[in-house]
Amino acid sequence: MIRLATEDDVDDLVEIAKEFYAEQLHKTGVTLKPDEELKFDLSTVIGLENSISLVLVEDDIVIGVVSGIIMDRVFFKGKVAQELVWFVKKDHRFSGMKLLKEFERVCIEKGCEEIVMVAFENTKANDIYEKIGYSKLEINYQKRI
Repeated sequence: MIRLATEDDVDDLVEIAKEFYAEQLHKTGVTLKPDEELKFDLSTVIGLENSISLVLVEDDIVIGVVSGIIMDRVFFKGKVAQELVWFVKKDHRFSGMKLLKEFERVCIEKGCEEIVMVAFENTKANDIYEKIGYSKLEINYQKRI
């Protein structure tokens, strides 16, 4: 089942984020925030009027989340949804596509003309996005200062 995320889901979402960090994100050099800060961030995003946060639930257990912000495009006409997170528990990744497809449907319903998804280079997500019709738009660079 896929439904809108609620404040009651935040603890489960923190655990999913920590699992994803341990598996993937630690390789990037970013440091995961402490649980209380993660809870605050997730609660904030879920509560935003211009956000979409969906959870994937199986057997009454939250196993995935996708969340994004809807905004007017800067300099151009139209609305865009910018993905913030798309995490699915490792043992349930095959179900993650259902979550993304529902996110796309809700974004269309909300008037979005585009969705921007984020992926680190050389990860499975790059291949997945291209297989389902996404194209590489730009490359971001970062510098620790």
